[in-house]
Amino acid sequence: MAASDVSSPASAAWSYRENAAAGSALAFSVDAATNEALGLSCSGGQLKAVVSPAARGAKGLVRVRYEIDGATFSEAWTADGARLVAAGDEARVVLDRIVAAKGAIWVQIGDTAQRSLHSADGLAALVARMPSACARGR
Repeated sequence: MAASDVSSPASAAWSYRENAAAGSALAFSVDAATNEALGLSCSGGQLKAVVSPAARGAKGLVRVRYEIDGATFSEAWTADGARLVAAGDEARVVLDRIVAAKGAIWVQIGDTAQRSLHSADGLAALVARMPSACARGR
């Protein structure tokens, strides 16, 4: 991702919501400058990596690029309403990468020049609180 891309001045902190009775949890970060979110969701033992918002009318697979500690990754995530989702093994790869991050996590949705900035600070502790089916291996 080029240095000239639109970017946020400060990284977003992570939040956590859990419904123990339902066995679900969500760790998420929202960049206040772009209003874009990056999240990890667990429901019914299924892990999903989620970014939002997806472009209006997005269908099928949409490119998501993310940069972690200088390494860039580019993957096709599935449009699901107003969000893009990576599930199963793909979500586990994303989880492993972002939990291992030491610094900034930049996310670019689709072909826009806009990027959102998320911090790695505190994420590993939140993932450790997720239901064991989703946090296993952490």
